[in-house]
Amino acid sequence: MFLLLKKTVIVITIALILSIGIDILYRQTYHKKYQWPKNIWIMPDIPHKYQIVKLGNSHADDGLTFANYNLRSIALSSAAQSFEYDLAMLKMYQNQIDKRAIIVINVSPMSFSQKKPDKAESLQYKYYDGRLSPFLIPHIQAGDYIQSQIIPFVRAVTLWRDDHAKEVKNKAMNTYAANWTIPQEEISPKVEITPKITKIPSRDSIAITPKKSAEEELDEAPFSPDDRLQVSVNFMVQKWLYSGGFGREDLETNSKDLEKLIKYSLEKGWRPVLISIPISQRLINGLGGNYMENFLYKPLKKTNLHGSDFFDFSAYKKLRESAHFYTNSDHLSENGAHIVSHMLIERLILKGYITEKENGFN
Repeated sequence: MFLLLKKTVIVITIALILSIGIDILYRQTYHKKYQWPKNIWIMPDIPHKYQIVKLGNSHADDGLTFANYNLRSIALSSAAQSFEYDLAMLKMYQNQIDKRAIIVINVSPMSFSQKKPDKAESLQYKYYDGRLSPFLIPHIQAGDYIQSQIIPFVRAVTLWRDDHAKEVKNKAMNTYAANWTIPQEEISPKVEITPKITKIPSRDSIAITPKKSAEEELDEAPFSPDDRLQVSVNFMVQKWLYSGGFGREDLETNSKDLEKLIKYSLEKGWRPVLISIPISQRLINGLGGNYMENFLYKPLKKTNLHGSDFFDFSAYKKLRESAHFYTNSDHLSENGAHIVSHMLIERLILKGYITEKENGFN
């Protein structure tokens, strides 16, 4: 028995030494340095804590900005971020958030209908960059994290093979391109439209005028036809209705996650506020007349908000109908983000969350 154990230890030791050696050669070949994982623990205390925190998916990421206000703010939002990950982000930054901070929680059809991932399908990998402690990442696969972040040398052969394949492919493509004569009529640039990521610059701009109310700014904003959003609408309808990543199956589970998020905020003494960020009317029409009711308002009614305020900016028809406020069919432009942020600040003042002095519009 002892002899078998001894042989096993020797084999494992040799394998580790070989793996480390291959890893060293791989990193030297491709000039890569080993980096210890960032933020193993939650974020440390800071002297000047954040007064307002933004949570949510990419709609909040693009649709809210506090840059023009004298409030210490932090954006903890991210593309496709669910309520479950919102909660993890709050826990990660809890030491840096003011004891009476306003926690802005974006609620949307996407956040309620988003499919609950299992471990294999979760978004954990995008949070390996240090945004979350591994102890806070929901559904983390501990073995995968350790292997990829702490002892990546065990995967050196695979990584080397993949990088070598990319290198060979790039060389082949460059050699082919260098020997290819492009006909003169084909030289003109071509535009490839990718609705998911393409952001079309807004055609007009709004001067930031703090003396005007948000309603006045909305009324004075130029109107732009929304025809240009149709390609994006087609893409989003396919994604939200037919891709399998969204549906009714997880409405209740996501609702429970929202309740946990609100409850945690209240336990910390923070003040959670829920908001909806508009999507274009053209997209709403494409999704069907009852979409917003079925995937936002009904789930919200069934959720225990613990008395939290809900500001429904999706209800503003003028915000929904003009392409002036959108980069694509479901993301606000800078113009739209400015208006919605201004509206939110006004309501926070009206409800007593902040004072005019704290507002401090720059």
